[in-house]
Amino acid sequence: MALRIVFGDAQNMAEVLDGTVHLVVTSPPYFNAPF
Repeated sequence: MALRIVFGDAQNMAEVLDGTVHLVVTSPPYFNAPF
């Protein structure tokens, strides 16, 4: 298993292939945002 950490803007994710992301961590956490 190979691990890769990508740090950057979500708008610039062309280098990440479909179906290869298993975890996304955001800051600040958006689970309680008033949308």
